[in-house]
Parts: sequence; C-alpha cells; structure tokens
Amino acid sequence: MKRYLLLALIVALMLTLVPAATAQAAPSEGGCRKVYVVKRGDMLSRIAARFGVSTKALAKANNIRNYNKIYRGQRLCIPSKKHYQPPPPPKHPPSSGACVYHVVKRGQSLAGIARWYGVNMWTVAKKNGISNPNRIYPGQTLVIKCKKAPPKPSHPYPPPHPYPPPHPYPPPGYYPPPPHPGDPSAPACSITPVHGFGKVWYYNPQVRDALGCPTETENGFTAGDQAFKNAYVVSNQDGKQIYVLFNNGTWVVMPNTWHEGDPIVNPYMHPPYGWYQPTYGVGKMWRNDDNFSQRMGWAKAPHVRPVQATKQRYDYGEMLWTSSRGIFVLYDSGTWRHFN
Repeated sequence: MKRYLLLALIVALMLTLVPAATAQAAPSEGGCRKVYVVKRGDMLSRIAARFGVSTKALAKANNIRNYNKIYRGQRLCIPSKKHYQPPPPPKHPPSSGACVYHVVKRGQSLAGIARWYGVNMWTVAKKNGISNPNRIYPGQTLVIKCKKAPPKPSHPYPPPHPYPPPHPYPPPGYYPPPPHPGDPSAPACSITPVHGFGKVWYYNPQVRDALGCPTETENGFTAGDQAFKNAYVVSNQDGKQIYVLFNNGTWVVMPNTWHEGDPIVNPYMHPPYGWYQPTYGVGKMWRNDDNFSQRMGWAKAPHVRPVQATKQRYDYGEMLWTSSRGIFVLYDSGTWRHFN
C-alpha cells in the first residue's frame, strides 16, 4: 500500500512540473506578432518571407547568429513589422509628384525595397537603368513607380544604330560582283576582340552595336559550371563571382561569400530523385539569396565541375566563354544571348 501511495505522489509531482518547464521554454510574446514552431525542412529565410519580415529581423528577435542553424520544434518569435520597416521615401522628391521615390539606406537591397512598395524588382531596376540589382548604394534615389512615364536615367544605354534600308531587288539576269568588296566595316576600338569573341562581335552588328568596344583584353580564370532546371551557373573562383544565367534570358552576377567552416549543404532538404542540392558557394547563394532556390530549381549534378573559361568586358556588357557551353553575350540591360 505504501508503494502505491509513493508512486501516486511521484506522478502528481511530475504533472505539476511539466507545465512550468514548458512555460519557461516558450519565447516571450510581449514583442512578438506570432510564435512559429519550426518544422522539418524549414529555413529561416523562408519563414521570414512567409511572415513578411526580413531574415535579419527574425534572427535578431530570436538571438540567432547563424541563419542556417535552426531545428525542428524550435519556437520562433515573429517580430512586429514596425520594428524593421524601411524608412519612408523623402518628403520632398527631387522632381514631379507623379512619381514615388525612395532614397537607399545602408543595408537595404533592391528586392527588399521593391517588396516594401509592392512592385516588381526588375521593374524598378529597368526604371532606374540598373543592370545588376545587387549594385545599389546608400544615398541613391530610386524611381519606384510613376503615374506617367518616369524621367530617363542620367546615363541611358545608347540605342542601337538603325539598320540600313534594304537594297532594292537586283535586275534579272547575270551581272558581275563589285571589285574588292571587302568585309563589313566595324568601329575603330583601342582594343580589338579576337578569337571566338572577335568572330561573334565582328559578324553580328546587333551584338557589336549593343556591346560597344572592349575595355580590357580577354582574360582566363579558374572556373566551374553547374546546370540547374531553370538556370546555368558559372563560378569564377578567382574573382569570387557567380554568374547565374536564367533560362528566361536574364542574368545576374552574385558574390561568392562561402568561407571555410560555413555549411556546405542544408541537411534537412531532400531533393527529388535524380536532382541535387548545390554545395559550397553556389549552394550558399542558392539557399540564402532572394528566392534563388525557386528561380533556379534543383541542380542537375551534385557539384560544380571544373571547366576552362574566359571573359572580356565591353562598354555596355561582357562576353563569357566556357569550354562546355560556348560563348555568352551578357548585356548590361540584364539579358543574355548564346552563341555555340
């Protein structure tokens, strides 16, 4: 009998301690809009996007130093939007009130600014003549949206030269060709493109007019490439750059921020059979930068493979060559074209 009484006392004591321990482990909801319980496969950046907050604000609210280290069952405090809203646009815009302007602050990104105003990032980039959405700077004034056509950027890209009118049809019958017709003329540049770049530039007037003249000689670099469902990636290991060429004809270049000790993959993500999660620098960009995992899709190979590569900068873009895919013309407008 004493044994049963002792057992009942122990069970009653445990039941009183469990709620107290649970309450102690739960995060304080005083400054939280909501408490979210992490599920298998969750990522901090995706949770932040789901609730309309920045990854930095979500990590700060939960004292998380490493964005890649969250665990299933962890309770996250979703902060109130008022704690991280970007500053409002200036009270006195530089020109007509028909447009909405925004002055870039330190730490802001073009994607975050566009999301705040409810517009498309590429629309904002096009309105401001921005070819690389990752290159904005504090103090820069951006045109967000206008009721009328916005003013043109201060340095617009030169329009392509109009094509010459077609020649009238030749008269019937045979006639001799002109003497020494020569090759089509090209603009005089201080640096002349050669080899494959020179062939594409010389025999394609549209490319030549849009790119302008080379500003440097053709340079080789240590490279690797990787194909994705919706993109092709070239990693410049010398310059710590990652070229992402999307299948829709647009491209961006991203910094390679992976360092020794950073996570190589997210172990909680499981791709479909026959597809892969990218690793190292490409994988870090794919997992953490704005919606890249969705835009690129899963990788077709497990790792970046070494390839030979060269590049050359021009007035209004660059050319990129890899031994596996050939030549890509990358325009500063954010579009690309492929030549085998």
